[in-house]
Amino acid sequence: MPAIPDNWSAEFKDFVKMCLKRDPEERLTIDQVLFEHPFLSGIDADRCMRMWKRDVADFNDRQQ
Repeated sequence: MPAIPDNWSAEFKDFVKMCLKRDPEERLTIDQVLFEHPFLSGIDADRCMRMWKRDVADFNDRQQ
């Protein structure tokens, strides 16, 4: 496993470690990743989608 930077939060470090397990049987399932792991489970999906759309629109505007 690659080195994990010290400046990452404990939740994110655990999330990365769980996703990078060599043995697929030991990795988190997609449901565990999205709905149970503390790093992602508290995310406001609607807010994220609005921010993503805004960022894409900003990027597209800069490309013109």
